[in-house]
Amino acid sequence: MPQTLPSSADFLRAVDIYLAHAYQGSPPSAVRLRVETLRAMPASEFYQSAVLEHDSARIPTCYFLRLGNSTYPHMKLALVRHDHGHWAFAVEEHDQLLTTPTPSSREYRFFSQMIAHNRELAVQIERVWAGGNLPVHARPSARSPGAPVA
Repeated sequence: MPQTLPSSADFLRAVDIYLAHAYQGSPPSAVRLRVETLRAMPASEFYQSAVLEHDSARIPTCYFLRLGNSTYPHMKLALVRHDHGHWAFAVEEHDQLLTTPTPSSREYRFFSQMIAHNRELAVQIERVWAGGNLPVHARPSARSPGAPVA
């Protein structure tokens, strides 16, 4: 049986921590608007907010909030349900593309640096969440084969 989702207060605390690390200063207006929309939601309707993406309308196992970071707008805060119904926060780096630049291409170095930056930022955010007693999804220990390295 699925456990209860984290409270809206805990979700918003995770958002605040994420934003404090992802941006030096104020995030873009689109991100601020998404967060303001969530803050205005009644707790009983929080997870039905239109700004939260989810993998299934019937029985979601993942919720996503697109927050980006100062150099990459596609990174997301994720809330993932595990097999036993436990929910945990994660940073979805969203940079594992189907095609990646080849090592000989001009884009390879930039792409590799972006991936390294996003990974470092994700680990930092997740570490602060864990230190703040928020449940955190276990991060894989190694990158997938063939992934660029900085």
